[in-house]
Amino acid sequence: MLRVSGSIAALFMMISGESVASGTVDVSLRPILRPGSGLGGEVVSVEPVSAIRTTLRPVLRPETLDTAQSPSLVTPAKSYPRNARFEAWVESFKPRAARAGISRSIINNAFRGIRYNTDVIERDRNQTESTRTLEDYLAIAASDERVSKGRAALSRHRGSLDAISGRYGVPSHVVTAVWGLESFYGERRGEVPVISATATLAFDGRRGAFFEDQLIAALRILQNGDVTPARMTGSWAGAMGHTQFIPTS
Repeated sequence: MLRVSGSIAALFMMISGESVASGTVDVSLRPILRPGSGLGGEVVSVEPVSAIRTTLRPVLRPETLDTAQSPSLVTPAKSYPRNARFEAWVESFKPRAARAGISRSIINNAFRGIRYNTDVIERDRNQTESTRTLEDYLAIAASDERVSKGRAALSRHRGSLDAISGRYGVPSHVVTAVWGLESFYGERRGEVPVISATATLAFDGRRGAFFEDQLIAALRILQNGDVTPARMTGSWAGAMGHTQFIPTS
């Protein structure tokens, strides 16, 4: 069983119409193996729960969860002052990226005009989860608006969500709750350039090795031709898309 954060647990219960009981909620997010699931009907052994990593990413949210206001985003067009130490770090990083298999043209294009993003650092030091009481955070995370939108999304996309549930064993309302908490059902996916965000956090050093890995992974996504640097935007921490996956995910 994976221990689900209280905010997600509260939200998926409300979306599914269940009442929220006090105490810790444990919900399995592991695939459920069933006969006829493409595995020949055989019972397949799986890793013990203790061996399963519960997350591949830090607890990062794209922006404030206050639904009464528009999300406060770091505007890509904002001009930041030059930082000589950051620019020197970028130059020292480029050979490491090349050794990781990133082409020179991708590296030059991705880092063209890049600046140290001070807004990203401010967000990193003031994450919503650590600046609000649990009661206030849950009231925002499972607000009436978020629950209402979640029920509507669950109904509207029932076919796709049921297909996901059937394939991976994750209940539809759990998937919907994760979607709602991470990006407000796709409405708040972030507008911060991912290369700028991950490079800034890698240089900052608080979790330097982690974010350098994210930066390399983001460059690989660019090299694969999946997106251009200008369109590769996300949260202040480099998480992207409807479910806010980090580049390595």
